[in-house]
Amino acid sequence: MGVGDIPLSELLGYELCSLPAALFDNYMRMRTGDKAKLIHHLVKLVPESVVSTLPTTGLRNIIDGEGPLHKFAWPKNSTYAEICTLYVRHVSSSYANATVIFDGYHGTSAKDEAHRRRSSNDVRATVSVTKETHLTMSKKAFLGNSSSLTKWVELESMLSTPQEMRLQGSPVAVVAEDSDVFQLLVHHTDPAASDVYMVAAKRTVCTSTIKRRVDVKLSESLLFLHDVSGCDTTSRPHGIGKYAARFHSHKCLSPGTSMERERYSS
Repeated sequence: MGVGDIPLSELLGYELCSLPAALFDNYMRMRTGDKAKLIHHLVKLVPESVVSTLPTTGLRNIIDGEGPLHKFAWPKNSTYAEICTLYVRHVSSSYANATVIFDGYHGTSAKDEAHRRRSSNDVRATVSVTKETHLTMSKKAFLGNSSSLTKWVELESMLSTPQEMRLQGSPVAVVAEDSDVFQLLVHHTDPAASDVYMVAAKRTVCTSTIKRRVDVKLSESLLFLHDVSGCDTTSRPHGIGKYAARFHSHKCLSPGTSMERERYSS
């Protein structure tokens, strides 16, 4: 059958684009989801999870390594070894019993598009990072280049002394601004273990309290809901946000009290 013989109604029954419009925008970029919306929903369900103070006894702090880099001044013309020293001094003075964890991706990865979007497609120079090399650019420009940041992390790792991390039986505060970390904590936290807290600039939330209050089906499906409604490595389906994905999933909260039903319906 030739192309001219295909009925128009049948032809228009297919999506006539090279990429599915439900997952990509007009510029062929992945549709982004509001990652924080699911956090707001969980906190609204369990408002008592928001705390104003942390335990003072036995608390162990786990720090997202990139965060403190933005919180102290980088003196002009400093060597990268001096910046490493300032970094350790800042973390030591700000947190007791702290363990710093750096995460990242080497080479091409599924997060490349998210990295490009956050850098606004700016091209920043990659520099040589050694103990003796001097900083020749602004902190913002340096941290905007993932390759340069990776080299600095490697230098910091060489200059620091690794320590064993023991968390059993101790309350834990995870200091991070990444909503992905929050989802992981709620999903993996053992409700029978010591409390785990997520410490961000705007508020501190006890993820253990959330895990104990919501139905187990919600915490088990949380990572799937976060992923299917759009994150750094997946597209958000058009018209479906975090809360819509949560609402259309199976009812995870136990019927329980009228207060639980009221929170969910609101």
